[in-house]
Amino acid sequence: MKNSLRWSPKISAINGICWAGPFIAIGIFPSLLQYLILLGIGLGNLSTYLIMKKFSNQDNKEQMIVGLIALASIPVAIIIDITLLTLQDIAVLLSRILISISYAAGGIYARR
Repeated sequence: MKNSLRWSPKISAINGICWAGPFIAIGIFPSLLQYLILLGIGLGNLSTYLIMKKFSNQDNKEQMIVGLIALASIPVAIIIDITLLTLQDIAVLLSRILISISYAAGGIYARR
């Protein structure tokens, strides 16, 4: 966190938009909640990883793993949602499990 204070306002704004943009969009597109959460987690973690690697010389691969898995989970969540159209509660639950998997994978990588 302390390294992000050295980022330019433009870079900080880009990172903030990657994190907050999808979450703000939930207010506009509430029916896309589970996809936008995955998008926010994915873009936020991936942008932070790339920015920290470039501007802070840190290589937090676990953050990249979380971001990539969250982004890769979006098509999976869409397929689950389409398949379980009549069971929306289960589709949302499975989407949350995908979020958990992305954070678990990052945590497991960090612990190795």
